[in-house]
Amino acid sequence: MKNNLEFLNFIKHCLKPLFFIKTLFFINQKIIYRLKSKILNQNNYPQLVKKYLKNINKNININKNINNEDYNFKSCNLVLCSDNFFFSDELDWHKEFNDQELTFALHRWNWLLTCFDEEPLYLKREWGVNMIRSWIANMKDSDSRFTLHPYTVGERISNAFLFATLTNEKELKINYTKILPKDIKCSINNMAIYLSNNLEYKGEGKTGNHVINNSRALLYASVLLDNNLFTELSFSIIKSSLPDLISDDGFLREGSSHYQFIFSRWVLEIIWLSKISNNKEIYNFTLPFAKSLIKQCEFFIIDKAKENLSIPLIGDISPDFPVNWLTTLPFSLIGNEITGSTDKIKHIKHDWSFLISQKQSIFSIK
Repeated sequence: MKNNLEFLNFIKHCLKPLFFIKTLFFINQKIIYRLKSKILNQNNYPQLVKKYLKNINKNININKNINNEDYNFKSCNLVLCSDNFFFSDELDWHKEFNDQELTFALHRWNWLLTCFDEEPLYLKREWGVNMIRSWIANMKDSDSRFTLHPYTVGERISNAFLFATLTNEKELKINYTKILPKDIKCSINNMAIYLSNNLEYKGEGKTGNHVINNSRALLYASVLLDNNLFTELSFSIIKSSLPDLISDDGFLREGSSHYQFIFSRWVLEIIWLSKISNNKEIYNFTLPFAKSLIKQCEFFIIDKAKENLSIPLIGDISPDFPVNWLTTLPFSLIGNEITGSTDKIKHIKHDWSFLISQKQSIFSIK
């Protein structure tokens, strides 16, 4: 119920026996559907993943009473996919666009990474923290498919961590458990538990690349929350799924040039996270895959001599970020360190490679 008037109206209708019976039936069916969906989904988890999920559900609790800190909301422009949206009122969190991808983008917090302009990165920090708190205050109890989709939940976790790192004024010896305030960390803990129980396993031959994005998000959560149980679950996903998703020569099996770059970005960030958390096991396991993925990213680049790199668009195209936001990835700081390349490519202003290059001492994996 969005307000007291709606609630009172609902109570009045419940005084009618037929309406009350139908309401109970509807609620019962909804509960059964959700339980079945959860059980069926987890039946598709690999055994290794199931093992570490049990540890999480046994030892990590949902934060039910989060003391949200005060925030200052201000209207602003958000980039949703490639469109600008003027966010004028907190009711806009409940907006559903004609294009569902825009609605998903609103709840994925990708706009935290596309907000940067000519100002120093750290000047965006207060704005971003306020926007995160505004979303949590308005949407934490939402049961919308747009807010609860596992991919969307994972994106929120990852984007919040990256934003907090990029806008942190310290260059060295960052304490990653303190880059976000306690109230936001409590919410991210809840998101990570939800994601753990709703990983995007679809069954043999049907599971796609999203499980690696799920894994990346859980690894971000593990570093932020200093909780090794999320690390173990993340690594179990990587070990169980990464070899099946990549061909022997380094192509993402789904046959999309755009997703080759998106997927490679996820893997590079996993390597970076394993480095800053000193997890050599994840680092050593993932590194060979990263090298072959980057090699095939370069295969798609049409002309390295051009300032604005382009790739042929083959297969699915993700709406989350523009294609050119990742085309310089093979020649990024992390990409060059992994391959040993010395190629210097001019990054597009504020693309992924440009952003991490602003914090070289932080994002270096050497």
